[in-house]
Amino acid sequence: MALTIFQKSILAAQRKDAERGPIIYAPVRAIIYERVNLDNATEGLVKVGGNVYTRDSSGNYQKIVDADDVSHTKYVAKIVQSSTNDPVATVYENTFSGTPVWTRTGAGRYSCTLTGEFTAKTVCIVQWDIYQSGSFGNGYQIAMTKANSNSCAFWQNNKVNAGADTLGAYIEIRVYK
Repeated sequence: MALTIFQKSILAAQRKDAERGPIIYAPVRAIIYERVNLDNATEGLVKVGGNVYTRDSSGNYQKIVDADDVSHTKYVAKIVQSSTNDPVATVYENTFSGTPVWTRTGAGRYSCTLTGEFTAKTVCIVQWDIYQSGSFGNGYQIAMTKANSNSCAFWQNNKVNAGADTLGAYIEIRVYK
């Protein structure tokens, strides 16, 4: 089975981490969320033959990425956060117009801000992966929505659907042209 571009990015990021020193990986279930947020659109992506579609508010599919025109900018990073601190990003690739600023906005709630960067064709791919000792990742979910053209909002819920701090995730945010 061939690896997706995102899986290759994650493996490259993990290799870079391994080169920096010892890291403890806990065996947990990886949850990958792919979300796109367009004006008046619901979450979810469908990829058919290189084209990417999303559903509008009526449930109809709309093509947002054409297989022949896949130019995009992207931000690939490992995001960690604990206690009430703001998240810290280890950036592996950034072709955005600047460096996004990460902020903790509440328990398990985070904002990624970069003025004017997040257009209607913003896609976020999140892979939950514990790279610290412990077992807090099992059953946690991370999701994203585009708040406006300046920021994306992320939130993490635990097994009982309550906001949960102590974030640890590899993410890739793509903005298609």
